[in-house]
Amino acid sequence: MNRLMKKTRSGFRFLWVVTACALLVSPAGAALQVTDGTPVQGAVMGGVDGAVEVTVTDSRAIIDWATLDTEVGELLKFMGEGAYAVLNRVQQAKRTEFMGNLEASGGHVIIVNPYGIVFGPQSLIEADQFTASSLMIDEQDFLDGNYAFTGSGEMWGEIVNNGTIVTTGQAALIGARVINKGSIMSYEGGILMATGDRVVLGSEGSSVVVEVEGVLPAAGSDMGHIINEGLLATAIEGDIVLAAGDTFAQSLSVGNVGRIRHSGTIIAAGDLEAAALGEVWFAEAAIPGNPTTTVSGDINIKGGAVTLEEDLVAGNDMTIV
Repeated sequence: MNRLMKKTRSGFRFLWVVTACALLVSPAGAALQVTDGTPVQGAVMGGVDGAVEVTVTDSRAIIDWATLDTEVGELLKFMGEGAYAVLNRVQQAKRTEFMGNLEASGGHVIIVNPYGIVFGPQSLIEADQFTASSLMIDEQDFLDGNYAFTGSGEMWGEIVNNGTIVTTGQAALIGARVINKGSIMSYEGGILMATGDRVVLGSEGSSVVVEVEGVLPAAGSDMGHIINEGLLATAIEGDIVLAAGDTFAQSLSVGNVGRIRHSGTIIAAGDLEAAALGEVWFAEAAIPGNPTTTVSGDINIKGGAVTLEEDLVAGNDMTIV
């Protein structure tokens, strides 16, 4: 079904309430250790095991982590003055299982692990900006403020969110496969879910380039796919971008067939952009007549095939290519 229904921008009102349980951390046997993090630049480690504090002393900080696995209730907190960015590089040769809480006021926290990152159902991420990626970023690019993430073509790490991610600015999940089964909410920025061998984030999320090249997943693999079974929500004209092996802002994509599968809920105060070289599929709403995709701005959908089983509510225009 492909029907466009109109609502005014001012017609959407929603309230987000995030409640964090009190931290019950026992230093003995904690998964997250202060000594797991080795500052490379601009950071000082502190706190105790299970409640690790990172003081950022420069506008750009880099930390190498032996592991960033956390248990439920454990806390990783970043503190700094002014706008700062922290690159957290995970060294362990397995995926990160983040089950605890992360807090970062005023900063952009980036976590990269080529083996993938999984956020547990009780995890809570609260940051000004947050990026989780299984694609790596060159150290000098990061220091220069160039957010170009690239993959090796040999590792197919996935990013999976089962918890809650709340940001003031942009929230970005980048990997060979990206899955959201939890909640991702941005108050003043946008939300990005992107798959590819190379993803370039523009300044403040103003443009996104997704490029696919090199070794492709085996036939029948669902790598390269974006799957949303949870909540994606933005406020104050924030855009939501789902890019599976395709390109926004520039024409650089080649080669692969990514897919987008949406069966969750999307509430966008700005525009919704969904593009894939393969199929884009929006599932039928669980309750007939109760759309799960509500957008104040434009809806732009582009795919090798587009299947819309639900009504899409847009404040402005809808374009399907």
